[in-house]
Amino acid sequence: MTGAGDMAVQMMEQMIPSMKRMMPDAPEAFWVEFSKQVDGDELEDMVIPVYQKHLTQEDVDAQLVFLKSDAGQKMIQAQPLIMQESMMIGQQWGLQLIQRAQETLKASAE
Repeated sequence: MTGAGDMAVQMMEQMIPSMKRMMPDAPEAFWVEFSKQVDGDELEDMVIPVYQKHLTQEDVDAQLVFLKSDAGQKMIQAQPLIMQESMMIGQQWGLQLIQRAQETLKASAE
């Protein structure tokens, strides 16, 4: 209902350019085939037991009531954009942390 599988596919598609840089010798045909194998339903099936481990059926039922509400529908619609923007912020934050670590290491070596 939340489109989590679709968001996972979107995240993977955003990661492919980085993966291509890590594997520069892989031909484009490899990446085309790789993309075809990305299946959000497969991930959903793998994650369902995690939800079952931590949530009761009553918890899930309550969430479904919310997700069917106007506010829940708005959240479902906004979630892909929230994830995309959050990933970009996370990448920037990671780069900042690496830069700080490098500066600290350089300063301690001087």
